[in-house]
Amino acid sequence: MVLLIRKHWLALMIGFVVAVAGIVVGYAQLLPPKAPLRGSEDYYAYSMMLSNVERLAQAPHPSGSDELAGIRRLILDEISGMGLAPVVEREIYTLSDFLDMDMAYWNGTREELEEYYTKELDRLGYTLFDEKGELELFNIFAKLDAPDSEKGVLFVSHYDSTPGGPGAADDMVAVCALLEAMLDQAGKPRINSLYFLITDGEELGLLGARRFIESHPELRDKIELVVNFEARGNSGGLLMFETSVNDYTIVKQYKKQNLHPISFSMAPAVYRLMPNGTDLSEFLQAGYRGMNFAAIGGSEHYHMPTDDFEHLDKDTAWHYLLTAKAFADMAAFMDLSRLDANDDGVYFPFFPGRLVIMTATFARVVAGALFVMSVLWIVWTLRRGKANTPKPARFLRHSLWYPLVVMAVVLFVMPSLLGIFGLAVFSMLASALCYELTSSLRFRSLIMALLYALLGFSLFVVCVPCVVVLYMALYLPSLIVGVPIGLLPVLYLSFAGLGIHTDEKTQGLQLSASHDVARYE
Repeated sequence: MVLLIRKHWLALMIGFVVAVAGIVVGYAQLLPPKAPLRGSEDYYAYSMMLSNVERLAQAPHPSGSDELAGIRRLILDEISGMGLAPVVEREIYTLSDFLDMDMAYWNGTREELEEYYTKELDRLGYTLFDEKGELELFNIFAKLDAPDSEKGVLFVSHYDSTPGGPGAADDMVAVCALLEAMLDQAGKPRINSLYFLITDGEELGLLGARRFIESHPELRDKIELVVNFEARGNSGGLLMFETSVNDYTIVKQYKKQNLHPISFSMAPAVYRLMPNGTDLSEFLQAGYRGMNFAAIGGSEHYHMPTDDFEHLDKDTAWHYLLTAKAFADMAAFMDLSRLDANDDGVYFPFFPGRLVIMTATFARVVAGALFVMSVLWIVWTLRRGKANTPKPARFLRHSLWYPLVVMAVVLFVMPSLLGIFGLAVFSMLASALCYELTSSLRFRSLIMALLYALLGFSLFVVCVPCVVVLYMALYLPSLIVGVPIGLLPVLYLSFAGLGIHTDEKTQGLQLSASHDVARYE
């Protein structure tokens, strides 16, 4: 071992530097922008948003609770104080509605499903139904009209929480960010209408969003983009993790806003494989074009008592506000007809706050050309080594070794050394682990911190030998030549291949419920 270290000390040093650089740069890509300082132009709106989050996320406020009713009154007061006329849409559900919804997915009898529901609601801490056996849900809807157009953009968040936590991150910070964006736009001119929807019943199965869509079929021809804000944690940068199909133009608009973008095109494809859903899921199923944002750091606080104002990362809160206000500014004046596209985007971070985007078609062309160049390079190295290398060894080294090495370069060296693909493979894992480690230490979760440290160390141990093997196999000159030639073909497989969306839509659930619209006084 000592002899190996002495012989290949340079390779070990390169591996160490690569690993450290990858963690540092990738970690920086996951961080939200710094919140404004007192006295700055944006500080007032930021401080007002934080004040509202602290005021509205004092305790759990699940659907049907008195706590949620109090929060609803405060939200309506905020909107009315802007000179707007919010609309409250009342929905009534019964246990029978829930049973009707899920019987198609239940293998047993209706009585067994009812017993299961009762036990699950008790276990989760829900007290949904009143003495009449009904659950009332209340969506809050507001509109900022444009003088000559009904077309516009819809912004969505939800104000109900689970019984398990106050919901400061999920989803009160988003609600308060939209309130500030609404206030900012209330006195401004615009050529497009802006719609704001704050849903109830999201935690119960996206009930508010579903009923809103069913009740407003006329909006299908008016709303050109739906922007939803969610949370899967309470820290880290605001990740754009889901889009509708043919997303090249809407992601391009997102990039233009200088929002400190954090997104990568394989995220929507991965998310579509997961059983999770948000309010945007209902809109996408109904044929709307949309984008989904969420903070995913600090996931150990998700639906927990620690999802409170104290544990909410304040830089993360600022990223919500920055994104909501900038998107509202953009939506007020953008050419909505330019959102149409016939191609998906391939996109990924390029250092903190930068996003590289290209069409999937362009990525395919470039990747194909560079794949041919990679094959030619491998053939050239085979011919060059023919005179000095025994045939069996040459075959193994060049036919099998080189392609594996080129792939390893893509997966480990380039993402780590430059941070170009900081959310891919090594940098994604190392940086996320590093972020979760620091978050756990900050909130004194020692067991979680130990787990993240062990996982991070294991990844580090894997990364360094990989770089050593690369150095021993290709030597430095070949490494310099091989990386740029072999990079994009596998990059295409990683990002374009996984990032190309499908038209498959999640199957929705139909509920029968009474619908009533009441204007708030």
